[in-house]
Amino acid sequence: MSALLFSYREAMTHFLKILTLAAFLFTQHLSLANKTEKYKGIAYNDKNEIVYIENHTVQFSKEGKALSSSTKYVNPKGKVIGTLESDFTNSLSAPAYKYMDLRHKKGHGIKYEKGKLVLIQYNKDGTQKSKVLNEKFTPDSLIVGCQGLHYYLIANFEKIKKIKNKPVKFLTPGNLSYFNFKLSHLGLNKKNQIELEAKISNLILRIFAPTLNMLYNSKTKRLVSYDGLSNITDDNDKNQSVKIVYQY
Repeated sequence: MSALLFSYREAMTHFLKILTLAAFLFTQHLSLANKTEKYKGIAYNDKNEIVYIENHTVQFSKEGKALSSSTKYVNPKGKVIGTLESDFTNSLSAPAYKYMDLRHKKGHGIKYEKGKLVLIQYNKDGTQKSKVLNEKFTPDSLIVGCQGLHYYLIANFEKIKKIKNKPVKFLTPGNLSYFNFKLSHLGLNKKNQIELEAKISNLILRIFAPTLNMLYNSKTKRLVSYDGLSNITDDNDKNQSVKIVYQY
């Protein structure tokens, strides 16, 4: 009986070792698989009042490339006012996406059809308009849509210091159009943060259009703050400029 009991205990010990090893290998596999990151951005107006909060959930590949992201925009009272779903399969800088404003019942987005980039405008009455982007840009131009600029920059972080007056085509699907910008690396500030600036190319329009300013942590590659035109309108459906401070 004791021998039988010993064999049983030995078998159970062996089984538990196998189970532990399997669990270890499984977690190791997960560590090599896609990872999820959550962070938020708090948007302030020029009176230093919170106007909305962005809650981001991003899926990254094991190499650190953004695969997809989901963003919920909430007002200071915690009510969801907008949703954004992005897919970086076709492009990192100009991902397919759909943004819907729950306050104004409309939105905008990008999709890809047969390799072509299509701008989409979602209207309040449920209809939608679209336009295929057929323009031919110079080889050094960077086509950017929605959150694409940020994920392009962190994927090419080592090249940031070389950016000087880089042509950027900022897509504005809500208007079925785009604007020409120049992106430049300005250097490091006193906090050792990387400063980037994007200005509209047209000198006349530059008088009226706000400059976009971004700060990145030079060690973690994380976006510290963004200062410029918001990608969502205010409660009156008007364009707004904000400063967004990010928390991780």
